[in-house]
Formats: sequence, structure tokens, C-alpha cells
Amino acid sequence: MIVSKFGGSSMAYPEVVTKIIESDKDEGRIIVCSAPGKSVSEKTKATDLLLDLLKTKNRDRQIERILERFEKIVIDLPSDFKKEFLEKIRKDLTKNNDPNFLISRGEYYSAWALSYRLNTKFIDAVKVFRFDNDGTFNREASSKKIQEKLAGSRRAVIPGFYGADEDGNIHLFGRGGSDRSGAIIAASLNADYENWTDVDGILSGDPEAVKNPKVLSELTYEEVREGAHGGAGVLMGDSILDLEYGKGDVILKNTFNPSAPGTRIKKSRSFDGSKPVIALSARDDLLALTIHDLGMRDSKVYLAKILDILGQNNISIEHMPTAQDSITITFHNDD
Repeated sequence: MIVSKFGGSSMAYPEVVTKIIESDKDEGRIIVCSAPGKSVSEKTKATDLLLDLLKTKNRDRQIERILERFEKIVIDLPSDFKKEFLEKIRKDLTKNNDPNFLISRGEYYSAWALSYRLNTKFIDAVKVFRFDNDGTFNREASSKKIQEKLAGSRRAVIPGFYGADEDGNIHLFGRGGSDRSGAIIAASLNADYENWTDVDGILSGDPEAVKNPKVLSELTYEEVREGAHGGAGVLMGDSILDLEYGKGDVILKNTFNPSAPGTRIKKSRSFDGSKPVIALSARDDLLALTIHDLGMRDSKVYLAKILDILGQNNISIEHMPTAQDSITITFHNDD
């Protein structure tokens, strides 16, 4: 069994995604979908159009814009399905004002349309991702639901990014939510997790800052977490934490170059001592405060006092290297 998550850049071209899935005739596969992202002809993500619906004064006009976007997603499908599809979108967006419901519809419509293309089962995310009433994700309940709903399934399509509590109220995972959705399903099924995006894999550096970066063939979960924390954004770092609960690997693949081997992410790998540095990442949203104090290392409580001050002010530490008589505290600019 493989869990395949297709990101927004992929779902902007559902016919390409369909071709990839249909080329694999025998493998059991659960497909997780993001909302359609930007494309050559579309400069606005579907989710951004839905977010604008919450802010606009001309609601009817914004609904028409959303309908136009999704009509292009199903333009090549049979007319009876297109009619049903677009009528449901109009009804949903006209009659429901819940922000979480509206924002989640991009993934819902994207997955529903893909399931029709593939002639395969559609499972709404509210059936498998369980949240508590306060919006806290319930991993244990979700894993149980996933195993129940997908038992014996060779193929199914599920929207990412959202779930529901016991009362049916929609809750969102937050940024990178579809990455998390796919990871949670993969971990619950002990399956490998394919994450399809628009690059050949994780690079050894940002192409805008590093000359001729290489695609890394394999990394560990820990290395990817460090890279994501440092600014490498191919795979959300939180989704790696979700995968720790399972036994499978992660394979990053390019929807638009499926023959590329991609990057495989494992819990452990062989270490090449001749290449101790495998990648570079960087962020520009951090501030470093360096404190110099002669004799700092001789004080038993110096570091404890600094940490206490940061804690009292609710400041999270991003990085904290020390030297004999200095300490550097790195934190987010907003703090």
C-alpha cells in the first residue's frame, strides 16, 4: 500500500495526476489531494479565492470567480457530472458561512473531481480525521477511523487539510495541512508515503543562493525536520512528526517529471564520513541576540536566568549556540 499526496501545483493539472495514477495498475494506493494551486493560466490559488469570499462585500461576484476556477478543473469531464459539480459548489458557498467549512472546500472539490476521473471511491476527510471540540487533533481516534474506513480498500481519494469533531464541525490542520493529512494516513496504515510536488526532490541548497545544487537521493526524518526548520520548504516539518508513528518511508516525487527518482526519506541511513555536510538552508525571518559577559561560564545560573526571562515573555528559541563568555539567542523577528 502507498499513500500518494498531490500538492496544489499538481492538482492545478488533474489530467497529469490522473495519468500518473492510472500508469500504476497493480499497486494499492490511497490518494490525498490539496486544493488546486497556481498554474500557467491561473495566478491565484483556489484556497485564496475561498479566503477572499470571507472578506468581500460582493459575495455573488466572488462565488462566480470560484465557479469559473473549478469549471476549468472539470472542463473535459462529462456534462452531467459538471452540472452536478458546479451546482453543489454554488449551493455550498451560498448557504454556509462557517469559515472553516468554506476554506476547506478547495480540497473537497479537488478530491471529488479526481475521484470521478479515476472512477474510484471518494471518502470525505470528515470521515477519517477526528478533532476534539476545541480544535485539537485526535490522533488515536483518527488512526482508528482511517483503519476502519480504508480496510480492504485498494484505491480511494481523500481531501487533505481538514477534518471534523464528533458534532460534525469542520476543523483545519493549518499551514501544510495536506502534507500532514497524507502523513497521518500513511502512518496509520504503516504505508510508504509519496509526496508529489513540482520539484525533483529536496535540493542541497536554495537554487537562488547555491550554485548548481544537487537533488539529494536520501535523507533521514531528523535531517528533513532540521531543513524545514531552517527554511527548506518542500515538505512541512510537522508532517515528519506524524510519520514517526508509522513504519514507512517518504518518497518526494515530481508530478511533471515522474521518471525522476526523487528523494527518499527514512528513519535512518548510512552516513558518509567524507561528506559531513549534505545541504544548506537559510531563513531571513530571524534575529540573533548575542550577550557577552566575561566569566559567564563560571556562573551556574546564568543560562537558567536567560531561559526564565524568555519563558516569562513567551519567546520560543530557534537556536542557541554558546562560547566561553558569550551566548547567542536566535528567535523569530515577530518576538
